[in-house]
Amino acid sequence: MDTHATPPVPSVEVAPRCVGVAGDPGGWGCLEHLRGWRVLDLHGTDTQLGHLYGTLLHDELVGDWDPMVHEMHWDRLPRVFAALLRRHDRHFASYFDARATVRAAGLEQAIGAEPGSFRQLSWLTDLASIGPGLQLAMAGTVQLDGVTGQVADRCTTVVGRDGDATVHARNLDFWGMGFWQPHATLVFVEPLGPDGAPDGLRYAHVGTVGELFAGSSGVNEAGLSVTSHLHVTRDVALVSGRMRMGTASLLWEGVTGRHDRGGESIHVLFESVLRDASTVDEAIEVLRHHRPVGAWSFVVSDPSGDRAVIGTDARDFHVARGASVNTNFYLDPAMHARELNPARGPVEGARLRYARAEALLAAAGPALTPEAAAQILRDRFDAAVGRDRATSANTVASPDTSQSVILVTAPGRAPVLWLADPNLDDPNRPAPTPRWRVSGPPTGTRCAC
Repeated sequence: MDTHATPPVPSVEVAPRCVGVAGDPGGWGCLEHLRGWRVLDLHGTDTQLGHLYGTLLHDELVGDWDPMVHEMHWDRLPRVFAALLRRHDRHFASYFDARATVRAAGLEQAIGAEPGSFRQLSWLTDLASIGPGLQLAMAGTVQLDGVTGQVADRCTTVVGRDGDATVHARNLDFWGMGFWQPHATLVFVEPLGPDGAPDGLRYAHVGTVGELFAGSSGVNEAGLSVTSHLHVTRDVALVSGRMRMGTASLLWEGVTGRHDRGGESIHVLFESVLRDASTVDEAIEVLRHHRPVGAWSFVVSDPSGDRAVIGTDARDFHVARGASVNTNFYLDPAMHARELNPARGPVEGARLRYARAEALLAAAGPALTPEAAAQILRDRFDAAVGRDRATSANTVASPDTSQSVILVTAPGRAPVLWLADPNLDDPNRPAPTPRWRVSGPPTGTRCAC
């Protein structure tokens, strides 16, 4: 796979560092720093992949990621809730599958972490979806549009065609951008079995230091592109559709596992699609057999131009074939009716971004070039006020846009990734949102680890 990046900005370029891991087969990996990105090239069994990731990013994982995830997230959870979550985790046997379990163990060994600690921290990603519904149920509040609260996660994906190529573009809007951008990662993965044979398709995923598994944007060697979108609904693990529940109820279920729904981590779903599916049809079938603990949509496309938005939660599964735009509300009316509306702002913002992205995609016509897709992702027109704004929760490029990616696939050709510059002119000052420099053709680079 080739990686296309924006023209160089002043930055510290570090020569590739490569390491090996003993085993049969022997695993190996390399780390290269390119234009603000950490580019990893990993080959091996899942245990070796985790160990390689932890070894190559050891200093940032121990010095930056671990303090951030504890001080800013886990340690801020109420102590009672954190204890209850640990109780519930043991009843979700499928939260991590065998692949994820051993890969996490490889990472923990490489950085000297307590066994099982990475799985525990991985719940934080799903809590972004589960948390609002759980808070609402625990507060004993009836769901109304006027209920106070905040859902700050915003993402936009558009899919179009450029000749025989499929162009799949997305903004990841995440309030953790202060960490996400300065630690941006592009990870190439070749999963191998114990005999050295391929254990699934090779793939690449875009994320940040600490994102051991694919979970937001990725593409595999067959050209299947995948992006994920978070939802907030009552149909998630721990809540199970209920709108009222007390602490005693949650505690009892943590002991008995009475409401165990067998849900899986978002990372297990995402990795399963990239490793096991070559087409949109195959991706749909993979997700049909994996049920999340949270609530998510997946936008999938392949080189043929086929595309779909797949909505899934602990209760329902819906496929919108041919859908080309997605934000943060379910396209299925029945699933959308059960989404929580904690405040008007997030709901209106998701709809305004959706309508604006649809209009821009239509205006691009039959030729959505990567340059045109980049212009959509950086659009700042706020339909609520009828003008461009420097920053707005209603615009495609939002205040929390921490990563912008364009995936281009075509029959018989290697996938191409376009990555927005994660830095402003000064690499020591993270940009408020990713900046696309599209005045001319991008400079092409390839990780030659």
